[in-house]
Amino acid sequence: MGTSKLGGFLVGRIPQWLPATLIALSLVAIGTLLTAPLYSTPDRSGTTDELRFPTLDEHRNRYATGPTSILLGIGAEPSERRLSWFTDTGVHETVQVAEGSHETMPALAVTVAAEEQAQSARPGHDYVHATLTNLSPGTYSYRVGSERAGWSKIEQFEIYHQNVDHEFTFISDAQIGASGNRADDAAGWQRALQANDELFPDSQFVLSAGDQVEADYTGNIAEYQAYIAPPQMRTQASAQTLGNHDYNLFTPQRLYHQHYNQPNLADYDATRGTYWFVYNDVLHLNISSEYENWDEHREFLESTIAEHSDETQWTILTFHRALHGAANHAVDSSTTDALRDGLGPVIIDLDIDLVLNGHDHSYARSFLIDSDGQQVHPKTSEEQADHGSVSVTPKADETLFITANSSSGSKYYELVDADSYRDGFEPRFRDQQYEPNITGIAVDQCSLTATTVEFDGTAVDTVKLLRDC
Repeated sequence: MGTSKLGGFLVGRIPQWLPATLIALSLVAIGTLLTAPLYSTPDRSGTTDELRFPTLDEHRNRYATGPTSILLGIGAEPSERRLSWFTDTGVHETVQVAEGSHETMPALAVTVAAEEQAQSARPGHDYVHATLTNLSPGTYSYRVGSERAGWSKIEQFEIYHQNVDHEFTFISDAQIGASGNRADDAAGWQRALQANDELFPDSQFVLSAGDQVEADYTGNIAEYQAYIAPPQMRTQASAQTLGNHDYNLFTPQRLYHQHYNQPNLADYDATRGTYWFVYNDVLHLNISSEYENWDEHREFLESTIAEHSDETQWTILTFHRALHGAANHAVDSSTTDALRDGLGPVIIDLDIDLVLNGHDHSYARSFLIDSDGQQVHPKTSEEQADHGSVSVTPKADETLFITANSSSGSKYYELVDADSYRDGFEPRFRDQQYEPNITGIAVDQCSLTATTVEFDGTAVDTVKLLRDC
């Protein structure tokens, strides 16, 4: 990793002096403009009627918190990681990164300039985005900040060998704040990540199907902070999906796009919630179900699949609102029906192996859905395997849908009566034990295996999606 690929910069400061007779009046006037007080420091080298008066930048640097809400995001490809953070220092910030695990940053660390730093929706803070590229397999240490205003704690992350055999974790609806008790929801989310560490220790990244926060649709700073606060969010890559609570009903929610530095963001989507990435022979397509121009979604999906079909073996589509859920939204939502009628035909026309959804706060697995949008009879596609798991073998153009339960326990929906489902949309399997779930997905050349569990390891469902090899 050489310095020729990367660069950084620092910003200087200019001291300022005022006579002591102006200090009191200055403090009164400036105090009405600043959210935090200014402080003067006596200059003992001069006369007693002179005090050192700091500039605004010096004040901000002295009393600033520094980098916060640091998030390690998935990259466009396995050798890339994308970082985002907030800062109140008022200076340009960068990333320092070094190969290996270090408690102090070594002299050979490389400085990576941010590609974006601008005023955020959090008063007094900038958001910063930076990208680390061309990373070889191994451990890396990094920190964010600046020499001038200070650095964050050094964190580590892994870059894994590019092999089709890998695991990742699927979750949805952490929805911090949905219960009315933000602290409880945050604790549940932290338990989810701890359970992931214990139950799926080989997971290489976390994929969320949306509604990371409750947000009252307009954005809630404290909820975003609680979602990003766990240490795993700084050390294990994650990819987020735009859910309805991450959106502002009619306009993009600024905090969402400032916190999540997503690769290959599509230009056509006015919600700015559609993107894609490739990870170890899997093409991950992530679209916004808040954007209801199905023809434009079709064009994006068709063109992206066509471009990457030769380099990938599996195609996984993730979006928030479920087409084949099991609870309230599966039967009483005109929006869900519009999605089924608009996006459903797009999906079944394309070569998509697995669709991952959230929104319904209960677990559901669909029948295989064929190219006519009909459920495939299980006698022709399923076999019972060991320990209650199911093997599903699709024919060409048949797709499996999985809908996640809450990952934090902040909100659950009851399962509806079986005769309430719209024809062709009954779940093949559904579950609601009012316990949070996470799903480990193991990928190999011939199968995708999704294992859904409660935090104590209790099995909810295991399904293996097979293909001809």
